Amino acid sequence: MTFMRSQMSKDFRFQPVYSAPQTRLLVARLVSYWRYSFASYDTDALVLRNPQPLYERYRDVNVIAGASVHWPQWAGELWGFSMCLGAFMIRSSPETEQLWKAVSKTWGNWGSEQDQFNRALVGSNIAWNHTRSNMTKSQFCQHPYAWEGFTQKEPRSHILLLPPRQFCRGECCDKTEYPLSHSPFIFHGGGGNIGMFAGKKLHMKESGVWFLREDWAQVSQFSEKTERHWLKQLSTL
Repeated sequence: MTFMRSQMSKDFRFQPVYSAPQTRLLVARLVSYWRYSFASYDTDALVLRNPQPLYERYRDVNVIAGASVHWPQWAGELWGFSMCLGAFMIRSSPETEQLWKAVSKTWGNWGSEQDQFNRALVGSNIAWNHTRSNMTKSQFCQHPYAWEGFTQKEPRSHILLLPPRQFCRGECCDKTEYPLSHSPFIFHGGGGNIGMFAGKKLHMKESGVWFLREDWAQVSQFSEKTERHWLKQLSTL
């Protein structure tokens, strides 16, 4: 335990945790330090299909994630996309340890863990198989292939960003395609311009993946709390 604490201090340079995103990144680092491979999903990143077959298909890849076109903005301008941490999988390996060293150098300098991780990729001199700077949302949506990259510092990390139709991030498809006719593995809706929670809720409703009753609190108060029966009472199904 003492060694682990000293390693964490070394990795993150004694800088305090200021935000939930940084806390999340620190927890991910701890799990990776303990030599576990793991997947992480935002609470609003809905797993609609089991992604394990995807992870098994790319067993030689160190990090598998979705892609985003709009955040951080500088990455979109540079590559046309960015690595999205709304849904990602990291395998424990010497290569990912090298990547974590690059992440530690960004610690505390930016508020978003997604910004920090993408800057770590730049710091590791990642080379992507194809880029298109300032890609529009429409171009991003229609992109059919995964973005594959290798960091250039030894040992080199292999990064794979799955295309929008597999890991859907808000702008992955046009309104005319709802409800989710392209069957993504992950649906991570956007917030729009009407407030974070309200926007995400509206987007999920429009996409056909919101099943919580509007009067769920009242129903829950007077329902028997027995697992599936209780969940069924709260849903619109």
